[in-house]
Amino acid sequence: MPINMNDNRLILAADVGGTKTLMALYDSSYRLLREGRYENAEYASIEAVIADFLEEDEAVGLAVFGVAAPILNGRADFTNLGWSVDGATLKDEFNICEVLLLNDMTASAYALKVLGDGDLRMLQEGTKNEYGNRAIISPGTGLGEALVFVADDGLHHPLPSEGGHVDFAPSTKEEFRLYEFLNARYGHVSYERVVSGGGIVDIYDFLRGSGSATDLVTAAKITEEALNGDGNDTCKRALDIFVEVLAREAGNLALKGLARGGVYIGGGIAPKIIDLIDRPEFLTAFSDKGRFKEMLLTMPVYLITNSKVVVIGAVEYAKKVLGK
Repeated sequence: MPINMNDNRLILAADVGGTKTLMALYDSSYRLLREGRYENAEYASIEAVIADFLEEDEAVGLAVFGVAAPILNGRADFTNLGWSVDGATLKDEFNICEVLLLNDMTASAYALKVLGDGDLRMLQEGTKNEYGNRAIISPGTGLGEALVFVADDGLHHPLPSEGGHVDFAPSTKEEFRLYEFLNARYGHVSYERVVSGGGIVDIYDFLRGSGSATDLVTAAKITEEALNGDGNDTCKRALDIFVEVLAREAGNLALKGLARGGVYIGGGIAPKIIDLIDRPEFLTAFSDKGRFKEMLLTMPVYLITNSKVVVIGAVEYAKKVLGK
């Protein structure tokens, strides 16, 4: 049921990830007033970020937070960040009429219907079915996955998922050895253990034969080296493995959701390594599904280049609940 709020009240949309938080403030006509980016490591809580962003005279009627965590009873506890986000607490503390929490992948899924050519890089044209399901997979601090069901009336219905935490299935001898390495380090090995920022570091550790977690090496440094023409070969191989496993899991998700409406690669990492993804090897791994290879070759595949996709989706959800 649509939420009623005073027309003078503002709309707050946010992307609360494992590493950073993006906030954007809109008027009741969805005109962007201002926005900000915050590094989570510099703040003790989401409340501290909101207090830093909002000005005293700004009255918020509706706040929609896309959060990188599962949501239960209006509360999200982060897997990769020592924060909790509680809608009722935020509502009371900041005098907001209504606070709604969405999984960040659900928010991203809401954004798909409004993304344009300037927000996307086409990897495979395929044959798009406008009423076909969509799939989105987003590696960043963690690995997010979601599906979108498109009804006959054209309405998009996102289906939340924690698919990034399912069992990792190695496909080569090298990946079997990687699996054993990760199993010894963590126990359960999910796709997120490979296809994420932390996964890049762990793959690098595996390749260099380290038995303990690396403290000084970061995913950003490994990626920078991998993209350097004269960079470290171990870093290059780490990114090659990362991209190949990402492609195969994207193909897995496409099959599970019969994503004839398109497969979207999102998250914070993909746009930074676009030249490693936009090449034939990625699509070869994506479509390497035996008898269903031809089906996967018909599915459009896009890389999302707009870094504000979760905020865009949060605004689309605000329009839905406000009936506008």
